[in-house]
Amino acid sequence: MKICGKCKLSQSLRNFNKDAKGKGGIRNTCKKCLKGYRKDNKEQLASYQKEYQRTYSKEKRARSDRKWRLNNLDELKVKRKLWVDKNPDYAKLYSKNNRAAFNFNGSVRRSLKKNATPEWFEKDKIKLLYKKAKWLERLTGLKYHVDHIIPLNHPEVCGLHVWANLQILEKSENLKKSNILLL
Repeated sequence: MKICGKCKLSQSLRNFNKDAKGKGGIRNTCKKCLKGYRKDNKEQLASYQKEYQRTYSKEKRARSDRKWRLNNLDELKVKRKLWVDKNPDYAKLYSKNNRAAFNFNGSVRRSLKKNATPEWFEKDKIKLLYKKAKWLERLTGLKYHVDHIIPLNHPEVCGLHVWANLQILEKSENLKKSNILLL
């Protein structure tokens, strides 16, 4: 149990966000009060964020991040080891040997998709699937992705960019699935 610094109610720790600066690694304000604060001060927080980005250029922030990583190598190694122990399947997939397989930025991703598209693919059906995903986004307000059931680039098997290998997933579910083969 913890007392919120704003509403002064004693609440379960589930109602507080984690925060490295907070007492015991937990924020002093409950989630409900924090949400209200962010809603009431939306413009002020947005202008602060813009000012921060303008003041601290991308290169300056990158230098600062790099410096922090170098100063905290031991802590990062411990966190990485804990993550690897907790997620052995993902760790194996994301090992140095397989990193190239997961580089889906820009042209690499488009190239994989193009090479996985046979001449006989059903262009109209695939376009319809992407339109349906956009329609679901407008209807529900959530983000949707068109996902490959059998991934385009996987160490064991590579799928095709065809209608039968596509499905619509909510964004968070697709990001959790990542490049994992679920059959």
